[in-house]
Amino acid sequence: MNTIRRYIATVEFLFVLPASLFMTALFLRNIQPPQYEPAQTARRLVDWFSARPLLGLDVCLIALPFTALVIGCATVVRSWRSDPQLRNACSADARRSPRSLGGRLYRASNPNSGRHSRNRGPARHHGLTLHRQGGWRRDSMSSSLPKIEAQR
Repeated sequence: MNTIRRYIATVEFLFVLPASLFMTALFLRNIQPPQYEPAQTARRLVDWFSARPLLGLDVCLIALPFTALVIGCATVVRSWRSDPQLRNACSADARRSPRSLGGRLYRASNPNSGRHSRNRGPARHHGLTLHRQGGWRRDSMSSSLPKIEAQR
């Protein structure tokens, strides 16, 4: 299993390498004057990518990084399904840091996310509670709101 993960990581690295090389060349081309050496080599590399739009731009800069992304997502999903230790660690981290982006993404992707469905209660919106049979009703705390009839 470990050798498969290493192989996948190596393939993903090789898929992303041309795009990262191109981005580095763009940066180096603009950081120094064109007569100096790193800028000249970077300019040649950018010109090579530009001269071959199908191979250079479409395949190396779009298709290969997108393939690496898809392979990485599939690997994470496969690990998520087969490794309960990973799931427990992610849910514990999400519960510890509720305001972080990772915690928000975890709660958005998992409807229960560590909560039991009985603890949720009815939906609330601006002092109104959504009931199953009667539509929206005013809460006891919001007596100043206008009366809203139930839509059936």
